[in-house]
Amino acid sequence: MTNIKVMFSYGRVLFSVFIICCCVQVSAQQEPVFTTYRYNQLAINPAFAGVKESVNIMAAFRKQWIGIPGAPQISLAGFDMPAHHNWLGLGVQVYDDRIGIQSNSGIITDYAFRSHLLNKQDHFAVGVLAGFSNIRADYNKVDLIQSYDPSFSGIVVNALLPVAGAGIYYQQDHFYMGFSAPNLVNSIVLGKSVVVRNALSSGLNIHYFLSAGYQIDLSENVLFRPSFLWKLVPGSNSSIDLTADFLLMDVLSAGLSYNTAHAFAVTASVRVSPLFSIGYCYERDFSWLGKLQTGIHGIFIKYSLPHTDRENQFADNKTGLF
Repeated sequence: MTNIKVMFSYGRVLFSVFIICCCVQVSAQQEPVFTTYRYNQLAINPAFAGVKESVNIMAAFRKQWIGIPGAPQISLAGFDMPAHHNWLGLGVQVYDDRIGIQSNSGIITDYAFRSHLLNKQDHFAVGVLAGFSNIRADYNKVDLIQSYDPSFSGIVVNALLPVAGAGIYYQQDHFYMGFSAPNLVNSIVLGKSVVVRNALSSGLNIHYFLSAGYQIDLSENVLFRPSFLWKLVPGSNSSIDLTADFLLMDVLSAGLSYNTAHAFAVTASVRVSPLFSIGYCYERDFSWLGKLQTGIHGIFIKYSLPHTDRENQFADNKTGLF
């Protein structure tokens, strides 16, 4: 038993060192990591604002490495709605992302300009986002082997940084596709300072998201909704999320996801009422780092208010795609 405790303590020390190393040079831009992206595509694509043609309020929370001090966690809340006879979509998101001694919080505004592409029943939108993030790194919170180290003592990074991005989105009866780059301003922490760079000029740290999904009506009460999300990172490792989701009687949704970075997830949601839904996601990372923790937990809630417009130019979204 004593040896097990020693090994566990040693593992916690190694993990703390790993967290500190991650914080020495980290990205300060918003990078959504929710496995439940299908239920909140606004987090990865500003062109999704207003697609549901209702006032949608969404909140989500994701926690990694339960029981480990300084483990990553992210919270997100926001809403979106159509405006100007549904030709415009508006959205606002507030997020808080934490790992180790660093926190990154901010607010994003989304604008989508909507039209038809092939016929009067489809949706095509071009979206942009703009906002700011506040990144903070408090080196005083680092647990040091020595009681005093001038490299860490009294150093606090606190900066307000711009955020900008863009995306496109297309949807028809049983199909959707989106492409976005939500972070066109690259901001990173380098030691004691923050460096802001134009991601378009460097190209190396810009994140692209390509998503698509389809709905297959297996029966009147059962819908099969396969989808994927491809995260492309030039000069780094990209990953793909493959999801198989079933919607039962327009009330219960359950699905499985596989990420090519050796992660699996199980997602379930329940429509408690015609306006309110709640969901849960459990993820398990099967990489070497994932073996040190018990899993990743996420929850989300969604509330939709009917939106009426006498000059609605778009058909109601009743396909069950979302």
